[in-house]
Amino acid sequence: MTPQDFASPHELVLERTLAAPLGAVWRCWTEPALICQWFCPKPWYVSEAVVDLRAGGRFFTLMNGPDGEKVPNEGSFLDVVPQRKLPVHVR
Repeated sequence: MTPQDFASPHELVLERTLAAPLGAVWRCWTEPALICQWFCPKPWYVSEAVVDLRAGGRFFTLMNGPDGEKVPNEGSFLDVVPQRKLPVHVR
């Protein structure tokens, strides 16, 4: 299954091939403390991340800008297949 299998005309699908162990990439997407370290470019930062790792579970990040901006990103997992698939619907 590819990311395009989930795409519709109103969805953004990001795909990237990394030279990194699958387990490490999975942890970076599923462990809140790690999401806070990499999820947005500096000088922005993530002050809060919530990962309820199950279909229908919550995925949330709160991004903070250098001038006090706060951008909440609320979504939910459509499906979870460990170390294989992690589609998220963002509201």
